[in-house]
Amino acid sequence: MELLTFRIDGEEIPIETIWVHFQGGESPNARPFCLTVPLEHVKCLFNRHGNCPSGTSLDTYWTALVSELGTFVVGGLIKDIRKLLQKEQGAFQWVIATVDEVKDTGEAMVLRGKVVPFVR
Repeated sequence: MELLTFRIDGEEIPIETIWVHFQGGESPNARPFCLTVPLEHVKCLFNRHGNCPSGTSLDTYWTALVSELGTFVVGGLIKDIRKLLQKEQGAFQWVIATVDEVKDTGEAMVLRGKVVPFVR
């Protein structure tokens, strides 16, 4: 079984240190991230209210949501993940700048994109 993880350049990063603010991922400090949500948590995080239309895959639905609502929808997802994991928001270290892919692997929902360091 997959674990719910947030990795930057392959290194696991605590979800409580992540903030979301879409922006260009062209920064020289941008790094690739991968958020993996195992199947057991997909429905409660990605379709909790049953809004995904019948006949539409969750990854297609979420790709459209991310395209339309960006920061708002991904920020809500990160907050919901923290709540699920019973983690308090901590000092921000990284900012999700882009989500370039949403993919249902059959075992997990995977989001990939770019993060940049959080700067005060």
